[in-house]
Formats: sequence, C-alpha cells, structure tokens
Amino acid sequence: MKRSFYWPLAIAGLITLSACSYDDNQAYTVQNFIQGAAFNGTVSVNFSPDNELFIIDAFSKRIVKIDQQSGEVLESLTEKVDGPADLDFAPDGTLYWVNIFSGEVYKRTTEGVVSLVAELNTVVDGITVNAEGRIFTASFVPGEDALWELDPLGVQPPRVVVELGGFDAFDFGPDGYLYAPDYLNGTGQVYRIDVDTGEVKVIADGFCQPISTKFSQAGELYVLDHLCPQVVKVDVTTGAKTLIAEVDAGADNFAFNQQDELFIAFNADSYIGKVNNDGSVDKITRGGVSAPGGIAIRPDGSLFVSDVFGLRRFDAASGELQQSFYTDDGIIPALSLYDDGQYLITTSHLFGGFVQVWNPSTGTAVETHVDFQQPINAIRFRDEVIVADMGIGSVVTLNGRTPLIEGLKVPAGLAANGDDLYVGDWETGTIWKAVEAGVSLNPPQAVVENLSKPEGIAFDNEGRLLVVEVGNKRLIRIDFTDNSTFVIAEDLALGLEPPKGAAPTWVALSSVAVSSSGALYVTSDVDNLIYKIEENK
Repeated sequence: MKRSFYWPLAIAGLITLSACSYDDNQAYTVQNFIQGAAFNGTVSVNFSPDNELFIIDAFSKRIVKIDQQSGEVLESLTEKVDGPADLDFAPDGTLYWVNIFSGEVYKRTTEGVVSLVAELNTVVDGITVNAEGRIFTASFVPGEDALWELDPLGVQPPRVVVELGGFDAFDFGPDGYLYAPDYLNGTGQVYRIDVDTGEVKVIADGFCQPISTKFSQAGELYVLDHLCPQVVKVDVTTGAKTLIAEVDAGADNFAFNQQDELFIAFNADSYIGKVNNDGSVDKITRGGVSAPGGIAIRPDGSLFVSDVFGLRRFDAASGELQQSFYTDDGIIPALSLYDDGQYLITTSHLFGGFVQVWNPSTGTAVETHVDFQQPINAIRFRDEVIVADMGIGSVVTLNGRTPLIEGLKVPAGLAANGDDLYVGDWETGTIWKAVEAGVSLNPPQAVVENLSKPEGIAFDNEGRLLVVEVGNKRLIRIDFTDNSTFVIAEDLALGLEPPKGAAPTWVALSSVAVSSSGALYVTSDVDNLIYKIEENK
C-alpha cells in the first residue's frame, strides 16, 4: 500500500501498556443492555435435496443448518467459508457457495470434502445449480457484468454465458431456462436466459429492485422485491404479477421447502422468516441489530447504533428501540458513527468508499461523499469533518482532503479532546496525538503503544481516553495526567474476523460512547450486544 510519506516517531510521554499494572477491583458493572439478532447477517437461505434448511451467516463467515420450526442451530460449516453470499445444492447433495469479495466458489460433498471450484478475482454473488448439475454464478460489480458457467471439477476455466450480471440470487425453471433479477443495474426487470445460446429476454418488469427469483415446487416463478419489500408471483408467459406478501425491510433471498413453504432471509434485522398462507411472516430466528459497530449518544438522550444494513435509535435509559433507518431509506451501510450535536456522521468501505452526514431528525442525508478509498471512521473536529482513510493511510479533512496525519497502517479510532486530536492505528497498536491546541504536530506524537487492535476511542467526562481494545477483548481507560491505565471491562465479545479482501475492522468499528451521567456503551459485533458499563458507587 503506497503512502505519500512517513513522519518520524515522536515518543515523549509515551505510555507502554506492557509496563502498566491494572487494578483488579470490580469498579464497574457490565450489563448486556441490548440484545440483537441471533445471527450476524442472514443474506441467503436454501434447502438441501433432503429438505434441510441452510442459511448464510455472512459476517460470522459460516453456513448454518437450522431447524425449520425453532431456528435452532443444528450444524455450522466454516471450512473455506470466507465472506459467503449465496449457496445452492446439486441434485446429489453437494453444497456450493460463493465468497463475495474474493470471487471464490467452493463445494462441499456429502462426505464433507471441501474443494475450490473457481476463483473469479472479482466480486461475485448468486449461485445456482440446475437439474443436470451445471453451476452458474454472476458478477456483482457495476461495469463488470458477467454470468459464468463453472466446471464442477474446477479444471476448465469459467465460461462467460452472457455479459450480464448484478443478479444477487437466481434460479432455473422447469423449462430449463435461467431466471434472474436485475438487482444492481436498476432496470426493475427479470430476465430469462438461455445458458447455451446466451439469448436474453425480459419476461417481467416494473419492480422497484428485484433481488431474488425462485421457483416453487409447483414450478411457479416467484420474485422477491428488495426496495419495495414484497413477494410476487410472476406468470413466465405473460409477465402478469400477483402479490403474495408484503414483508419487512431487508428481504434478501428466499427459498421453498419440499412442502412449498416459503422462507426468507432478511439482512436488515438479520433473521429468517416463514411466510404464512395469509401473507404474514413468522420469525423463526431472533432479529435485531447485527454486527453493531458505531455508537453515539444524542443530546436528547437517545442512543444511536449502526449495524451495516441499518441505523437504529434506542432509549439510552431503557434500551427500548425507538426507530430504525435502513439502507433503503438512503443511508449508506453504516460501519462507524459519530454525533456532532446536530448530525450523525458515518462511513462505509463496503462496495466503495462512502462518508455520509445524516440528519436523524428528518431521516435524510445532508451530504454523501463516494470518492474515498477505504474510510474506516469520521468525526467532526474544529468545525470540519475529518476522515480516517485506510486506503491512503491518512486522516484528512472532508473538504480539501488536507492531511492531518499520514503514514499510518490502519487508521481507525478518532477522538477529539477540545482542540487536540487523537488517532488510533489498528495494526501497530499505537495511539497518536496528531493535533495539539489546533496545530498539526509535525511529527505527530505517539502517546500509547503496544495496544492490540484498538478500534473505537473516546474521551470520558473526566478527560480520560477510553479505548476499545479488540485484540484483548476489553475496554481500557488511560489517564494522561499521571500516565495510568485501568481495565474497565474484560472478556467482551469483540472482533469479527474479516474475510479475504475486506478491511481489518470488517463490518463494524467496535466503539464506545459516553453519556452525561458517565455510563459507557460499547458495541459487540460478535454477539450482537450493546453493553452498558457503569461505575460502582
């Protein structure tokens, strides 16, 4: 990764954690304040030939078999499951899946043998196997459209069927044609594709954003619309549409079991739902926040939490959910979060480099910037939004891109204490003072080292630095007045492991927020928890 230049290290007053002692007294009480979803990103669902229900738990990097009635986990598969996005079964029971960021396609035989089928070296999503055992997947990057047929043995190179992609999830009909929804390109169309000739025909249109097409056991085509969340049955001859069910936000993928019961994977609240005959949906797994990262307390006492597909407002006193905003509402996938007193600022490095200023009062974006490389965090400092961009190893101003500190490996944590700015480097475990009294330090001053994967940082009401130290799964407090360090909480469920091709902080910047009363709130991406930590009086 190329950097423009490196500043020499300034180490005056450096705190080295390995030399610190810790007070073991139980000074704080840790409460599991808000419990989120049972899974970390349910983005796909399908049934094996013997009618067993499998789902993708994307952010936990696993494929899970669950009970169709209770949602109980029966089996968890993790070998070579690395950023999974979709799965399907061959008639002989072989399981196939795609790893979205690496473009890898793997298979697992019924004997449990895992092997690589293809490596497409681009972002891919959607996989389907027809009745003859032929395998197809598609690109998921604008401008790189392709539908490929793959060799099940992994010997022959992928064959481009047609230069068309962005389907997300698709299926073969009883007529032998492939039916695919245009999710990514915005046409609102559903295609019928002859996989031998490459002929493409539009058989239905007028959808808001079709994301998944599946055939029932009766051989009828159903389409899941993501943006106008509903399930629609489509006549493949006439294109006529019949509404089956209106569903919650975040409908991502669906499948029919052998009894023609319909199950949907919802990504926004990360749960699996079963559609009843009257169009209602029963949750068979617990929904809620999934992979929570950014957290902020507003002046009105509301607690905002970001969790990839949504931004949620809770009551900071009771933990009651008050409001949810989803990506369908125009917010970017929110991985970090900062409250500037008026607006919320969030970043995302999934499928692009985004920084957004969001008005929580109106539920609308004030500014959206799409031209960063890998922004991990952003805050407001001295009336300017500043962005920690891993892609350039720097913290820069939003407007003008003026660097405040450069030469970092993985800039993640950002915190201001008056006119002083502190930056945490996830990879080196160093906290830097980049700005003092409003003046950029050249060189910047390293004030703490030997941390293990520091992510969110903030100052408490006494002016002491709080650090979510993900590598050691704890929250620590550093007092610069006497250079003391105190462990506030340990054994926290932190640190989802990223897949190949993703940023080290993955889908959640584990963060800490401080209330006016001194209560601390920390996000757990692993167990989908919001911890509330209070000092014992």
